[in-house]
Amino acid sequence: MAHRSFRSWPAALAALVFVPGPALAGYDGPGAETCRAFGAAALARDERGFKALALVNDDDLVIDRYTERVGSQFVSSVLTGRAAVTAADGTRTIRFLCLLADDRHAVFFYELPH
Repeated sequence: MAHRSFRSWPAALAALVFVPGPALAGYDGPGAETCRAFGAAALARDERGFKALALVNDDDLVIDRYTERVGSQFVSSVLTGRAAVTAADGTRTIRFLCLLADDRHAVFFYELPH
């Protein structure tokens, strides 16, 4: 029995190595700017007095690799975090969710309710 357990160690180790790890905290890759620009365009279209959107790059800015379809749309990653929205009436902090088809193409930006 010990011999069988010993032989399963390589398989167990391989499973641990190839299981996706935790999301990358404090993400600052190209997807962040893609989501910022896409979110800014959406807010400019939908919110009167909108001026700017700035992502807060801290441990809350997280990207998760997804690589699945949502309906017919392929989504490679989900970026979540906080952002500062500057408008005519001041600045507020929001939590957001952004879906990316790839690092250069966002397909959805949503301000999460508090």
